[in-house]
Amino acid sequence: MKKGFSSFLSYPLMLALSGRRSRRVSRGIQANSGRSGDQRGTNDDALTAFETKIVLSCVAGSTSWIHFVEMNPDYPLKAEHIPSDLMGRTYPSAGGWYPTTFFFTDDTGVHVLSRSVEAPLPDTVEEVNGPNIDLAGFTTKLTSNRLRIAPEYISAHNLKYANVEGSLLILPVCDMSQIVLEMIALLVVNGGTVVDDIAQQRLPNIHDLEVKLDLQRAMPVSAIERNALTLAASEMAIACHNGMLVLQAMGLGGWMFSGFDSAGVLCGSRRGRKNGLGFRSMKHSGNSTPNIVGLDGILEGYCPPYYEEMDCAFDSLLNNKKAFIEAHLQREGHLRKDYDNITTSGFGLSEAQTEVVKGIATYMHSKYGRFPVTVPTMFLHNMLQAHHIDLDYYLNSTNDRWLEPHVLRAENW
Repeated sequence: MKKGFSSFLSYPLMLALSGRRSRRVSRGIQANSGRSGDQRGTNDDALTAFETKIVLSCVAGSTSWIHFVEMNPDYPLKAEHIPSDLMGRTYPSAGGWYPTTFFFTDDTGVHVLSRSVEAPLPDTVEEVNGPNIDLAGFTTKLTSNRLRIAPEYISAHNLKYANVEGSLLILPVCDMSQIVLEMIALLVVNGGTVVDDIAQQRLPNIHDLEVKLDLQRAMPVSAIERNALTLAASEMAIACHNGMLVLQAMGLGGWMFSGFDSAGVLCGSRRGRKNGLGFRSMKHSGNSTPNIVGLDGILEGYCPPYYEEMDCAFDSLLNNKKAFIEAHLQREGHLRKDYDNITTSGFGLSEAQTEVVKGIATYMHSKYGRFPVTVPTMFLHNMLQAHHIDLDYYLNSTNDRWLEPHVLRAENW
């Protein structure tokens, strides 16, 4: 086992917290030589494949089965009706929905991470007889070249240091269509409904369906989507901050940042699919900014153009929830004592409630030509970069700008 890995596993959390700093200056970058986006670090000291695997699995890795909470006996749901996954992660997700997909780029190309990577977190250091973190079966390679982001899409203070050669750049992308549909379903199954505060009206035909809805518990469209955006931003930020703490313990540099144009990074152009990650964007009347709806075949929003109508999109969401949970149960369900009591019936919605959810989603898309209405379908809030620091630069600065793992990295890893 590498000495650096053993030291990483035993590194104190409080030291990682107190030593958490943005260390932008990587090997090959001259910190005070201007802001030219053409200056790039050399790749003779790129992150190793092993270092990359550790950072990725700690940012987005699976940990263990989620714990179901006891519900109020009068509550209409069982605990297992809510999550979209039975596996916990190194980061929290509202409702256990885990709508975030992690893309990453390094000198080997652009890749996307599946939802099943296990984090290398043993109960004790002694249990580690040699790390074996295999990402081969959990990643899809999209291109063989590092992601190129046009300089105009990176804020000036980040331009020189972001996405340099030799670095690892992690891009968490959240499917907002999934969160909003999940929130609407959760609201309806509890007897609530939705009102259109934008047009200042109740949703026509929805309340005529044979299902009991409490108008006193109605939520405005904008409030649902604002809450969804908050949940998504929190999820992505926590995942990246976990990665920041890992960088300190591994002796790596880097930082998490949001100083970039999300549409430019995802699409490469506000006018369509060019460069960037290759996401598709659609222009809607009344909106000056195109809505980013998905990456064909990789991460597709639960909305048109990937589905003809919102009814089909919600059916697909329910089917995907069921299939994903059933796959986990078949593989590892015998490890749970409550295995026989777990159901895979999505939200436990009745047929009438399912029609209400579909009706609400259909109204939103028909009325405004997009789903969700006020937030992007695909949301990139922040990114995390990891790289080897320019040790001389930091050693010549004040003492609090480097940690012991930075000094010992070359020796230990």
